[in-house]
Amino acid sequence: MKTKRNKIQELSINTTLLIFVIILFFLLLEISIRFIENSGGKLVCEHSFLSIHEKSNDTLLAYELIPNKTSDYECVHNYINAQGIRVNNINDIYPEKSEKFRIITVGDSVSYGFRREYNETFPFMLEKYMNDNGFDTEVINMGVTGYNVEQNVEMINARAINFNPDLIIIGYVHNDYLIGDSYYSLLFEKNITCRLLFTPIKINCFTLQKVNNIRSVMFINEAFKNIFNKVKKDNDDSLEFKYDAWTLDPTRNDFPRYLDSLKKIENISKQHNIVVVILPLATNWSEDIFLRNRVMPYLTPLNLTVLDGLKAFEDFNPSFIADGNDKVHYSVEGFRLLGKFVGDYIIQNREKYNLTKT
Repeated sequence: MKTKRNKIQELSINTTLLIFVIILFFLLLEISIRFIENSGGKLVCEHSFLSIHEKSNDTLLAYELIPNKTSDYECVHNYINAQGIRVNNINDIYPEKSEKFRIITVGDSVSYGFRREYNETFPFMLEKYMNDNGFDTEVINMGVTGYNVEQNVEMINARAINFNPDLIIIGYVHNDYLIGDSYYSLLFEKNITCRLLFTPIKINCFTLQKVNNIRSVMFINEAFKNIFNKVKKDNDDSLEFKYDAWTLDPTRNDFPRYLDSLKKIENISKQHNIVVVILPLATNWSEDIFLRNRVMPYLTPLNLTVLDGLKAFEDFNPSFIADGNDKVHYSVEGFRLLGKFVGDYIIQNREKYNLTKT
């Protein structure tokens, strides 16, 4: 008959063996996946935010794209050049000045082109439209997923201005006024928790993102994705804190920072004699009331050009523009329509920008 002590020892041995088997399983799976992928195969895509982002030395930016980085983040090619800018080719480098008409776009994941190949993004579509219409144009994509208005201002002041743009376009979406509750900024502060996969277990979000960078974990996630509604809960709906991005609440503690950021955009335009266009963008396809009735009153008093991006889609069904079930990001056709809309505006106002056909 087993004693209590023997039972405890047996349980301890079995637990140790189980842990060893699990570790061995993941190790062998990791080696196998990397061997197959090094041989030219493709089994998984990177979904961790840390795949292409790192903490920034600039405290106002909080985080930035990793220079000289190639990644299949969200199953598309993401090439980040040595300047920390998303490009079509990893070796593309932008000189400080250009003979072309140079446009710089800043903003969040919509401007960056989340889950889109580079030639499917808004900056690419705008550049193509301008060149197809005879205007020698270069568009630099300086969008970074999750950036808010304050971060966009810092991106312009610290980096965009150094490239001597002729025009700066700020893509504005519904949650850009949220400065204190920026998920990705808090992620790098390592003080928020997220749910572990599909379980109710909560762990540090930064740690979870690191774990999700392991190929074997990616493989397991992908394997269960069709069984569970969403395996990886590593974005806003998995966080401990919640916020309503639609309220535009002036009583929020960070609201004065939002207003200050808008004034700084105005000052950038005056100081550097550069036209800055704010482009409010539809995301949830029901934003006309939110953007036009709540956001516009804060934007229109500024001495800036505010281009109503909602007009680009007024004649089209939202399902034609949205990226499938994603109610935030655009389809390829949505980006094409947006590029045409903004391109038409620039061409119609070409005298204002000293823009001539080549």
